[in-house]
Order: sequence, then C-alpha cells, then structure tokens
Amino acid sequence: MSILVPIESAGDREQYGGKSANLALLKRLDLVIPDGRVVPAAEFTRQVASCDAANIATDIASRALRSELADALRDAVTALGGRVSVRSSATLEDARTHSFAGQFQ
Repeated sequence: MSILVPIESAGDREQYGGKSANLALLKRLDLVIPDGRVVPAAEFTRQVASCDAANIATDIASRALRSELADALRDAVTALGGRVSVRSSATLEDARTHSFAGQFQ
C-alpha cells in the first residue's frame, strides 16, 4: 500500500490540507479534475521530527526524504505519466474562518 493517498480519498482537511479536501469534493461530484496523489500531513510531521529544532528551516531543506516516501513519489510520477504539477497546502492554510495562503515560510 502506498503512503500517498488518491486525491478522491483526501477529503480530511486535518490530514491532507484544504486544497486536497476541496479537490476530493470536486472529484466526488464527478467534476473533471486531473488525477493526483496527496502526501499526508503526517509525512511532513515525521520529516520535521527528525530535524534539529534550532535550524529547522535549513535542516528540513537539506534532508533527503525517507526512502519509502521517495519511492512512493517516484512511482506516482511514473503512474501519472512522468510529468506532474506539485501544489503545497498546510492543514491550516485554507480554513473556514481564516486563510494563511502564501503566508508560510
């Protein structure tokens, strides 16, 4: 089983972020959206947990992804035809009561 979640199954904002939740809804409504996969927020949390807290921004940017995630991403890119677009979204970014879009470092 892949670490990545098909876009239509990524409806939980807390686990997958607002963009994924909105795309999952559109897919469930049978609207045409590109196929996609989602990296769960837990994967980011796992990556951050392995970093030095004093230098987290530098440390996370310089660390390789864990091999299981890197393999899953490689497989997804291949399955999706070799060319993909990447979107990022924090779980708090597109909340119902406020938006932090573009405000995270």
